[in-house]
Amino acid sequence: MNKILVRQINKEKIKSTFVGVIKYSVLKNVVKLTAREESGGGENNFFQRKTDEEKIKKIIKFIEDGLLKNDKKNIPLVLFPTAMILSFDFSEEGDTTNRIVFKDNGEFNYIEIPEECHTKMLIVDGQHRFVGVQRFYEKHPDYLEKVDIEFITTFLIGYDLYEQAKIFANVNFEQKPVKKDLYYDIFGSLPGVKNEMTLAHFTVKKLNDDENSPLKDMVRMLGIGSGIISQAYLFKEIMFLFKPNKVFGVYFSRYKEDKDDYKRIPLLLKKYFNLIKDKFSEYWPEPITNGGEYNQYEYKNILLKTTGLGALIKLFDYLINDSLHLNDEKIMEKVGNTLSLIDDDKAKKLFSNEGDYGRSGGLQNKLFNEIKGLILEREK
Repeated sequence: MNKILVRQINKEKIKSTFVGVIKYSVLKNVVKLTAREESGGGENNFFQRKTDEEKIKKIIKFIEDGLLKNDKKNIPLVLFPTAMILSFDFSEEGDTTNRIVFKDNGEFNYIEIPEECHTKMLIVDGQHRFVGVQRFYEKHPDYLEKVDIEFITTFLIGYDLYEQAKIFANVNFEQKPVKKDLYYDIFGSLPGVKNEMTLAHFTVKKLNDDENSPLKDMVRMLGIGSGIISQAYLFKEIMFLFKPNKVFGVYFSRYKEDKDDYKRIPLLLKKYFNLIKDKFSEYWPEPITNGGEYNQYEYKNILLKTTGLGALIKLFDYLINDSLHLNDEKIMEKVGNTLSLIDDDKAKKLFSNEGDYGRSGGLQNKLFNEIKGLILEREK
């Protein structure tokens, strides 16, 4: 039985959070790595970043420099002064055999971990440190008998997945350069949660994954891989449509009440972008492979870059904000008639790389206002 002495932090202010020290030899038997291998939520898909091999190599070298080179000098070293964050649940009822047990002993408390343990701990923060130490011992298998590396640790007891992910995102997003794509994907895919991010995540996934979507495989999910549209940017623009005075504000309110008409959101957006694709096909991106992969650097026009995409989503809201009571066919007929007012010469000026918006970014509001002005002028 391994006993870890821990102390609770701010008992009156924070739920069950403790600090202590855990040895690698103990942690390796109970840890569950949580690398996020693909986009999307679910009970078995967690929130850690996939491990960076270059970072792992640097950690191994750091340990080797600290331990192996100083072995004969007997110099004590603090290897990892930053606390790892681990999370686990324990049961106070029933059979606790081969399970982690937490014991309250007043000011100090104990976590007992049996040699054969069925409970698993999730690494909320510190996965690279753990994997680096693990690889070090794989490379130097006899060294564990000399030094059993210890991790200063914050233990989270009884935190649900959303709370764990929130802590991970706050630690990494605020303090380390984590891509916003990952941040949005984490908060948008947690099971059992309904907020603007979960609905935006559902919508973006439908736009990117559905076979009949004109945007299929165009979104760089988690900010990596092929595609021309940033998941983080599209996510943010979709959430714009959920504001109370915007086109999908009512659907978002009903989504939180467990109504299912929110499923109309990606359907309307897919039909809208199909009209955009048909009308402005000359400026629509083409895949670079037969498998449907897209390259953001090969795509030169701005129709689906941030400037064009942002303007098109604002145009979507402008065109149908007062038309949701109509059926989809009537809505798209209205949109199609409006888009027909933009002739080929004007489209080239608006959406091509050689046009007024092809050389600069961040002009989506200006582009939207020009399109809106053009429509109003030609509707007179």
